[in-house]
Amino acid sequence: MQEAALARRAGANLEGASAHNRRVVFDLLRLSGPLSRAELARRTGLSSQTVSNIIEDFAAAGLVETGARVAGGRGQPPTPYRIRPSGGHAIGLHLDHHEVRGVVVDLSGAPVGRAKRWLHAGDPATRVSTLADLADELGRDLAAIDPAAPGRVLGIGLAMPGPFGLPLKSVAGRHADWIESAGDYVQSLTERTGLVVSLENDARMAAIGERMAGAARGLENFVQLFIGQGLGCAIVVEGEVVRGAARNAGEIGMLPAAMFGTPPPDDMPFATLEELVSLWAVARHLGLDPDMADLHDRLEGIRKGESPALADWIAMAADRLRVAVHLLETLFDPETILLGGQLSEPFLERIAAAMTPLLPSLSHRPGRTRPRLIIGTAGPWAVAIGAATEPIARTYAPRFQALLNPVV
Repeated sequence: MQEAALARRAGANLEGASAHNRRVVFDLLRLSGPLSRAELARRTGLSSQTVSNIIEDFAAAGLVETGARVAGGRGQPPTPYRIRPSGGHAIGLHLDHHEVRGVVVDLSGAPVGRAKRWLHAGDPATRVSTLADLADELGRDLAAIDPAAPGRVLGIGLAMPGPFGLPLKSVAGRHADWIESAGDYVQSLTERTGLVVSLENDARMAAIGERMAGAARGLENFVQLFIGQGLGCAIVVEGEVVRGAARNAGEIGMLPAAMFGTPPPDDMPFATLEELVSLWAVARHLGLDPDMADLHDRLEGIRKGESPALADWIAMAADRLRVAVHLLETLFDPETILLGGQLSEPFLERIAAAMTPLLPSLSHRPGRTRPRLIIGTAGPWAVAIGAATEPIARTYAPRFQALLNPVV
């Protein structure tokens, strides 16, 4: 704890400042490219020489490519630069209660390969081997596309439900003892692949993906409200993901459901919010097995039909999420709240429509140009895609930690 406090008070040396400048230029090209060196210098406030050095380094590493010159003034038109998508790749793995989904993305965040495995056994050893096998398969698929690509893999993002570090037997009505082995999964993957493996909960990985390549591109302050096997939220403040002391910030689903709207059902008087609002909860309400292999297809089929049971669940969930939105807006004053998750986009849109009108809050102010609630990336692959963007964000996105000079 003392070392962390010292690091936060440390100054930046030239190496830290240089790393930050590289991240700023990369991020600007990612969000707004193609841009010329002069435009990059103007928009970043860096000197022309600094920008030129960074661009030359990026070009040598295969991270950028030139676009078509656009004539418009006197002299030779400037050369625009843009991120070269195939200049790097990253792997995202989403480990859930009954399956693992994996995705490979390029530097733009676009998926170039995906695969999944069904988990027939719940012991940690089976999960460890399944994760490693899936990572190997994705690496082989990437090599088939571009033989040089595996050498440019930035790392692996591993997403799984939280909370971490707690000996909980169940979370959101599901057995959770396997979550205690999170550290083993990271260590095994690192040893098997030789890549840096970063661990986050599913909601935070989804939010990282939203900021890198989704609905939150360009946003500095937002909250991702995520409906998965449980219910979580990810908090992004000034561009930084809030993790908390034990990496468990945002576990809103573990709060008592009684805090959010009407009292819980008589047969679940002490239910948590995620025991009523989650993928598991809607499956339970509809009489479906949450572990069935075709759960997402079954839910979509029911959504497309006229199901009074589903309409009742959506109305109940919307009432409670309306209160959750009010709470999050009051606490964090976000630019917007993203409603995302493993349900389909039409499913989430139906929930969002039922949440309207939202309760008045600090975010209900005149002059807003962005809706208070928007739909984020949805579907069963959303977390894996978000996890795959984490190594890219860790390597190239601007962040305060890149400026820190470690104090030892």
